[in-house]
Amino acid sequence: MSLKPLNLYKTLPTTKAGNAVVRRYLLPPLECPYQKTVVLDLDLTLVNTVIAPKGSDRSAIRHDIVFQSDDPPYDDIYVLKRPFVDEFLRRLNKIGFEVVVFTAGTKAYASRVLDFLDPSRSLINHRLYRDSCTPISICGGAAYMKNLFHLGRDLRMVVVVDDDPISYCLNPSRAIPIKPFLRYADDRQDDELMNLMGYFLENRYDVCFEKFNSTKNYRNST
Repeated sequence: MSLKPLNLYKTLPTTKAGNAVVRRYLLPPLECPYQKTVVLDLDLTLVNTVIAPKGSDRSAIRHDIVFQSDDPPYDDIYVLKRPFVDEFLRRLNKIGFEVVVFTAGTKAYASRVLDFLDPSRSLINHRLYRDSCTPISICGGAAYMKNLFHLGRDLRMVVVVDDDPISYCLNPSRAIPIKPFLRYADDRQDDELMNLMGYFLENRYDVCFEKFNSTKNYRNST
């Protein structure tokens, strides 16, 4: 799928300034123009979430945090962190990447999960939610694309880590696919983020992300 630059510009979110309609990017300008940006999906990339009826037996569902939905019927939401996610976020921040979590989840839900992952708001630079996605219909169901052009970044300096190809179908050359984090008996052996962390460390001095996208084979980097 390819879009002409003019069409991409026309898809930017808009805001009103007096009588004028101004197109705006999702992120503020970078303080350092040479900083690279790592965009991370949330669900099935950093965490796994299960929704269960209110009052369910909490001991039956593995979780790191549980909270109640803000919407009726006010179900319980159980969130399990992917192994190594804490160290992964700390390491990306220490290296000096701009870290953006871009999720198709609603702000009401995802902000609570992100407050748990980054309570000091020092590891994740920006949070983008469903209202920043481009909605599409697939086989009668709703799906959400994450248009990296809307970030306002030089895409040579951007990669997105996501388990869902639909999410990055507008920018496939900028994607590092990751295996979805599912609740299997052996999910404690999941080392996707550990391998990916090694991959980012090994290539942190690249001027841009071209080397990342020439192979995308981070599982063999360590």
